[in-house]
Amino acid sequence: MPFGYSNKIFSHPAVEYIPLLPLETYVLNEERTKSDTKYPQPLNKSPNILIFTGVMAKDVIPFLIQLEEFTLNPDSELGLILLNAQLETIKYRGNYVTVVATPCPGTDQVVKILTRYFYKPDLVFEVIDSITEKVCCQRKTNLPTIR
Repeated sequence: MPFGYSNKIFSHPAVEYIPLLPLETYVLNEERTKSDTKYPQPLNKSPNILIFTGVMAKDVIPFLIQLEEFTLNPDSELGLILLNAQLETIKYRGNYVTVVATPCPGTDQVVKILTRYFYKPDLVFEVIDSITEKVCCQRKTNLPTIR
C-alpha cells in the first residue's frame, strides 16, 4: 500500500513517485454562479480539475477574484483548481500526475505547485476519488518549457 493508499491508486512502488507538495492552498466554499460559463459546471458535482500557468492566470482571475493574495510565477509554478473536492495528496510519475481527493460538492480548492519536478512536457492530471478509488476525471496539458 504505497503512501497508505491501495494499489488501485498507486500501482507502482512508492520510490517511483515524486511527491508534489502544494506551495499554497486556498479553499473556496462558495458556489460558482450559473452565469460563470467560462469554467466547468459539473452537473453531478463530481470532482474535476482545471490547470493553469502564470500566463493563463489572467484568464482564471474571474474565478480567483476572492483570492487577492494569490500570485503565480509563470516560470516555475503551476496552478490547479480542484472543483467539488478536497485535496489529499499529489504524486508525479512519468506523464501522470495523480491527484487524490475526497469528493466534497460545493467546495473548490486552489493549489499552487512547483513545475521543476516535471521532466516530461506532456502531462495527464488524474483526479482519483480516495473513497471509491476510481478516476473522476483526466486533463491533458502541455507545459511550454521544462527546466
